[in-house]
Amino acid sequence: MKISRKIIIIVIITVILIVAGVSVIYLYKNRNAVTVKPTEEISAENAVSFYQKDEIWKDDPLGDSKYHMGDSGCLTTCIASALIMQNAFVDEISEINPKTLNKYFSENNVYDSEGNLQWEAAGKTLNVNFVSVDTADINEKELEKMLQNKINPIVCVKRPSSGNYHFVLLVGADKNSFLCMDPLDKSGNIISLSEYDDKIYSVRYCEQTVENEITAVEEIYEQTAENEITAVEEIVEEEKYYKLVKSSASYYYEIYDENGVTIEKSKKYPKPPKLSMSNEHLVKCTYQTGTGLSTQWGFYYDTERDVLSRKFIGGIHDEYEDKIIYGGKKLIVRNIFDKTDYYYEISTFKYPLAKTTEPFRKAEFIDGGSKIEVTYLTGENYEEVTEIIDLV
Repeated sequence: MKISRKIIIIVIITVILIVAGVSVIYLYKNRNAVTVKPTEEISAENAVSFYQKDEIWKDDPLGDSKYHMGDSGCLTTCIASALIMQNAFVDEISEINPKTLNKYFSENNVYDSEGNLQWEAAGKTLNVNFVSVDTADINEKELEKMLQNKINPIVCVKRPSSGNYHFVLLVGADKNSFLCMDPLDKSGNIISLSEYDDKIYSVRYCEQTVENEITAVEEIYEQTAENEITAVEEIVEEEKYYKLVKSSASYYYEIYDENGVTIEKSKKYPKPPKLSMSNEHLVKCTYQTGTGLSTQWGFYYDTERDVLSRKFIGGIHDEYEDKIIYGGKKLIVRNIFDKTDYYYEISTFKYPLAKTTEPFRKAEFIDGGSKIEVTYLTGENYEEVTEIIDLV
């Protein structure tokens, strides 16, 4: 009887140890993982799919390493799809696909000796920014906002069969899961992230520089313009210092100096740029390439001094006399034409900014331009707060 009791105790302890061991292994394997579930549906109809093991490029090496597109090219394949979907252009690549992009990366030393992609080198080579988001700071709402703003996150997952890390590209969402372009899916179909247990281990996304965004828009509509030989033109808006023209399905603007001479004529855009007079001699022009103020660029022209400003990236929030507030991830207050006259950068606030692509809701000059009032989002619940900042 005593022996039987000892055996039972040993069995119970053994079972407990096995369960504990399995739990530890499970937790270790899933460390840094975040489970994400969408709260709304987002269309994936414009997704671009590539298969990393395609015969055309599967044997191409990653730089000087021993690895190839077929066995280790999932990340490069995701980037190729993301660049196309986000209308990013690379002057040296006439047609972006995994083969041409890998060749371009290899020629520009983007891979290390082990075939690992170096993000900073990739960004400089493509003239874009690859932004890393800590999984501790990511959530469904943030991923949804990226997709709604035409930004496709590259996420790291684990393959159920081997446990190896793998990269897929988020392209939409249905009622149950996020949808992704999987470089290992031969069919080219969009698959559900549920095939990877809806778990992600890292997130990066491609943020275009304003030069790349402008080039993208101009490239598309320069090609369109070549086919508009008999385009019908219509003046949409005309003032003393500017004119907005609709040409078939495109728009362009002209800006004039005090003598009526054209000093700026744009290429064609799919949407009408916005032109206005900030004062009697200050022309303001803005253009929004996507959804949200962060996709806006703008500039000014002083007709009295005959000077054009630089293009300001990330949205112009407000202006007062010769100063403006602009920026998406931080706020910059500066003189419109000469930053040496006044420049003030604000990146730290009373509360930490929420981890979102557009944390600022409003920023405007108050008290005769001596202060600015900023409304922004903070915390995981995107709480809206307002803060007044004295300008130095």
